[in-house]
Amino acid sequence: MPISRSIAFGPTTVTADNKDKIGSAYSFPQNGVIKKIRFCAYQGVVDKATTAILYLEFKRLSGPFEFAVGGTVGISGTDSGISMPTEEIDVNIPYKTGEEVTVKLKASEALEDVIVSLLIVE
Repeated sequence: MPISRSIAFGPTTVTADNKDKIGSAYSFPQNGVIKKIRFCAYQGVVDKATTAILYLEFKRLSGPFEFAVGGTVGISGTDSGISMPTEEIDVNIPYKTGEEVTVKLKASEALEDVIVSLLIVE
């Protein structure tokens, strides 16, 4: 019977306009399917964009797997940053035993505490 699991990457701070790795690469122990991507981050500066492109890079599986995330903008007149709600992206990405995934993020501005998780069914 299939079982749902979740793998988390991060927290990682990313810099502006760089394709930064989130956490460490993960090797899948058995065949399965990625069903959902969850993304959350914190922007510690007001009036800064939180838009980014999230990449899933696989050793063997051909992509591209690129997803637009973020989009919340800070509000003028506040002295704290932006805590973004967790975003969920529905996907259907099958993988084989031993496949390795690396999660990367290219943000328009620096982001603090980026965390990505993958909901998998094996």
